[in-house]
Amino acid sequence: MGGNCWGQKEDWSMELWKTKIPSKIAVFAWRLCKGRLPTKENLRKRNIQINNMLCPFCSGAMEDESHLFIHCIKIQPIWWELMSWMNIKGAFPFNPKQHFMQHISIQIEGLRAKRWRYWWLAVTWSIWKLRNRILFANAEFDTNRLFEDVIFIIWTWLRQFEKDFTVHYNQWSMTLDLSNTVPLWVCVYSDPGAHLSVKFPSKRSWSSPISEVSIKGRRVGILVS
Repeated sequence: MGGNCWGQKEDWSMELWKTKIPSKIAVFAWRLCKGRLPTKENLRKRNIQINNMLCPFCSGAMEDESHLFIHCIKIQPIWWELMSWMNIKGAFPFNPKQHFMQHISIQIEGLRAKRWRYWWLAVTWSIWKLRNRILFANAEFDTNRLFEDVIFIIWTWLRQFEKDFTVHYNQWSMTLDLSNTVPLWVCVYSDPGAHLSVKFPSKRSWSSPISEVSIKGRRVGILVS
């Protein structure tokens, strides 16, 4: 990050609070970046007895903010995909605040910048909600469900906070239109390599999908040029 201004003082929090999102999401993200979420490690620091300190996703490390939201082997693939979309290379930041600062320091402006912040906020919020479902409702880790939750959350924010956004959810979820932030396309297919329909935009040749998920029963490949 070097001398990037986002790393100075609390400029990152100013950027967070001015982002148009539901207030509970802003409060959650602020607490996450300040290290004040009730993770198992934070509860232990408050002398609250926790029987199982392990991450509910991988059971391979202690649950703190850095591991749960960034470094868990179940979560890292999601961030790798977003980094590839934004053409970011290098190691993950150590903690969530540095991670958020990395996101807001990307040299894009206007609508595209806001939508990239939406991705970070929606992913972290969905991770926290999934964590709570696993701990308190005996849910299982489901990457597809997590990805679907992220997509739906971003769509609801776009509908609520962008007055000219009128795209139907089914259409938007299959195109993932981020206002041309990155060269991203989505195709639907039944068998590997057999593309049935290209949703947006048309393209003569395709690279291998960087991710494959199932949305509403359809296998989807996310591709970049």
